[in-house]
Amino acid sequence: MGVDALFGVVPKEDLSNKEVLELSYRLAEAIGYDYFFIDRENGIHAITKQDDGSLRVNAVFRYYGPGYERGPWPLIAGVLEWLRRNIDGTVVYGDDSSYKFIEVTDEFMDEMWSYFAEKGHHDYFHYGATGKVMCDFCRKPMTPVGWSYGKTLWLCHGCGYKTETEGVDDI
Repeated sequence: MGVDALFGVVPKEDLSNKEVLELSYRLAEAIGYDYFFIDRENGIHAITKQDDGSLRVNAVFRYYGPGYERGPWPLIAGVLEWLRRNIDGTVVYGDDSSYKFIEVTDEFMDEMWSYFAEKGHHDYFHYGATGKVMCDFCRKPMTPVGWSYGKTLWLCHGCGYKTETEGVDDI
């Protein structure tokens, strides 16, 4: 199982259910409703108000941070900035493994963008990229992403090209 990103807001003033519903709609509209866990039958919106008045964002992203470079940082940053600019309060970001949260400040965002610009997803995506299979378009090593029926599936993270090789001992 992967580590999911968690987003929250502690508003400076209590928000009404109507205000939370409006914010929820606007966030899902801005970022895209497919990026949130929304359950019409159970009344779960992109943003839900907790019993203590804090807000939980029901996003469906993997976490992105130092040592776990998996989630889509540009989308995560978009959600965080949207929250900061639309809700007066403290925005926090964390993960569902450690449940440690950090306040989202200008300094935090700058540090994360610098980290993303330097690292991106390289260490994660290129685990196992031995150079045995090269993308002829990007001229970069491809990564093994699956094995089945005696074959290995390889992926180029630069252009999305996929190919198979015989045998599972290619890596």
